[in-house]
Amino acid sequence: MNKYTFYGIIVMVFSISLVGAIEGIDINGLNIREPRNIVSPLPEVTNGPVDFIVHGDTHAGYEDAESVHKEIVERISKHKPNMIFNSGDVVHGQWGGPNNWNIFHEIAGKLVKNYPYYPTIGNHDAAIGIEHYVQYFPHLPNDRGNDKYYYIESEEAIFLILDADSASVESNAVGVQEQIDWLNITLNQFSEKTYKFVIFHRPGYTSGSRGAAMWVRDFSPYFIEHDVDIVFGGHIHAYERFYIDGVHYVNSGGSGGVPHRLNLNHDYPFATRQYSEETYNYVTIVGDEESLLIQARYPNGVVFDEFVIGPNLTYVPTPDEEMPSSKKRDNPNKRNLRFPSMAPLISLFPFFRKAYK
Repeated sequence: MNKYTFYGIIVMVFSISLVGAIEGIDINGLNIREPRNIVSPLPEVTNGPVDFIVHGDTHAGYEDAESVHKEIVERISKHKPNMIFNSGDVVHGQWGGPNNWNIFHEIAGKLVKNYPYYPTIGNHDAAIGIEHYVQYFPHLPNDRGNDKYYYIESEEAIFLILDADSASVESNAVGVQEQIDWLNITLNQFSEKTYKFVIFHRPGYTSGSRGAAMWVRDFSPYFIEHDVDIVFGGHIHAYERFYIDGVHYVNSGGSGGVPHRLNLNHDYPFATRQYSEETYNYVTIVGDEESLLIQARYPNGVVFDEFVIGPNLTYVPTPDEEMPSSKKRDNPNKRNLRFPSMAPLISLFPFFRKAYK
């Protein structure tokens, strides 16, 4: 094969992949489906004993994330929760450098200043340098000399924040066994709490085209053993909810990063997926010792998915039989490029690296 034939094949494969990689999601006006999972089992509670918000992948420093992040910050400010949790990728990381933390502060600094704000480390945060993450959040518990995983206690609940910033356990900042040992000790210590929550970045269960971090499933037996109620994740820029072996898994990575494609490629029992949607989002959790109402919301505050848990309530799974496909952007000039199987060619075309997030 001469070099011209070789280059021709490279260009052909690249062109075909490029055409198929245009992800059709309108950044400024998502073509979202009508909310169909709203049953309103409880009245909305404001400033209840349990009242916190989970959101993530705010990607401060990424221009297209800014408007969504600002809108969600305003919604959170109006809600006035007791606590706020960020599921990781607080900043856009390696693109923009440490200055991205200044941009985060401009957008969300008032939340960090006025509310207990607890993040977990995302892959973009780690890429820019964990030292910047630690410097910006000096209030994180550090009794073990380790800001990367910690717990927060409230009257009714215990929140455990783990470190799952990498796709493989070998490259993760903290090893899985170290965290499992700590998880066991901490959950035993707070076994009498009404509610138990875990938050980390890369999900072990997802319909996202980026795929799951399979190693984090090593935590799952301990979630079951200790009756963890909800495990929150991010990384996938979408909203997903699963119910597996009595544990709810909620992925909320939709507070800035352009929504990711969801597909049918998965490695979990199909019936365990309760709901999934390619959309910007954040999640509110309110209630008391009797029951909690968990609501997924669009940036404008509209609820599009909800469910209820409680110590004396039986959850009845309702498998999500619909998988929304990506839709053509209303604005064809604002496209997000994806190269799901183009890793080798990405290295040959570094100017596309920024788009491949």
